[in-house]
Amino acid sequence: MSIENKNINIDNMTNEEWEALCLEREAFMKRKEREEILSRYEIKPLGGKRKGWWVTINGKQVKKTNRKDLEDYIIQFSTEQKITLVNIFNDFRAYKEADGIDVDTLSKYDIYFNKFLVNSELGSIPIKDITIADGKRFQHHVLTVEPKTKIAYWKNIHYFLNQMFKYSINELQVILQNPLRELSDKPSKDFWFKSEPTPKSDLFYSDEERDKIIELAYEDFLKKNNPIPLGILIMFCTGIRVGELCGLQWKDIYSGHISIRRQLTGNKLKSPKSDNGTRDIDIDPAILSIFERVKHKNQELGFPTSDDSFCFLRWHKGKIEPCNRRCFNGRLEYYCPKIGIPVKSTHDIRRTSITAMNDCNPNTETVRAIAGHSDVRMTHQYIQTTYQEVHSMMCNIQSPIADKWNELECLYASNKKDANPCKTRAHA
Repeated sequence: MSIENKNINIDNMTNEEWEALCLEREAFMKRKEREEILSRYEIKPLGGKRKGWWVTINGKQVKKTNRKDLEDYIIQFSTEQKITLVNIFNDFRAYKEADGIDVDTLSKYDIYFNKFLVNSELGSIPIKDITIADGKRFQHHVLTVEPKTKIAYWKNIHYFLNQMFKYSINELQVILQNPLRELSDKPSKDFWFKSEPTPKSDLFYSDEERDKIIELAYEDFLKKNNPIPLGILIMFCTGIRVGELCGLQWKDIYSGHISIRRQLTGNKLKSPKSDNGTRDIDIDPAILSIFERVKHKNQELGFPTSDDSFCFLRWHKGKIEPCNRRCFNGRLEYYCPKIGIPVKSTHDIRRTSITAMNDCNPNTETVRAIAGHSDVRMTHQYIQTTYQEVHSMMCNIQSPIADKWNELECLYASNKKDANPCKTRAHA
């Protein structure tokens, strides 16, 4: 049976015959494609006594002793011409997904590809021909598409490109090194968009804002029959990272403690963020009752509540899955406008809680241990300093010096019999 026979009856075929027909058809299509590619080139024998064949490709003469070797070179060259960043993206994405990359990162890759790469010159150039100049033009393209691109956002795009080039080197083996390895992230001083610094107040919740958010979360819990809003309360109480909240299992809640042993990023369980991230946090009986409400609600919803089950679960695409950070940030995006403040995130809850810990106990090392930071310098970055605190601290430093200065001034005036009365300083 030949694939070129147009009168093939497939109705009475066995599975083996069908598989053989498919293989024959695949081989036939490859032969036709090979013939079509080779028909574009004029292969000639070498002149004189020399044995071999030659062809001109892109203005360069290529020679091979064996004609088949030359034909294989032409086919390989033509195939590589089709390997572009746009053409390999789906395979690259599937490879990264199979490798266990988290859902959030995959979503970002989709955005970078669809928004910036798919319609760019860089995306359509054969990967083996990409140069630094192409990378620089792509930077301008990014700014054309999104004029308010900041350097931090560009670095994320650049990392995405580097991952695609790494795939091209290790898996596709079409290039030997990253063509944009020396591309500068900062072509010039004012190349990328610079926004005004975020006001410090927008990175923390005031006591009033915190209380209003907690009230809205509690109302949300009661109205929607959903335990997710109670996670907001737990983060305010403990200062844990949202990924750590998502990774909590019922075996981690015991004897007045929360045990932080893992974090959930996207759909992937990981160890805590830092070496000091594994820790136990004391919780008040009232906070323990929040977890009890969560567990009871999970039971009502038919969610598992065994020791190895996650505390915060949801229905997603017909399946029960652990909540991700989007579940909690999404609630804050709803609550914040309701109370008339800019949208603040779960990480701002963490900053607020760490500041509150420091207010209760100024021992930064203790606060660092509870927060799970590896370095107290990181803890200092999280702590909000108020004007009153700065004013009080400067008064404490300056008061003794100012008093000494006034004492010396009075003594000098007395010796000079200055008519002006001595000034005394009221302590702030």
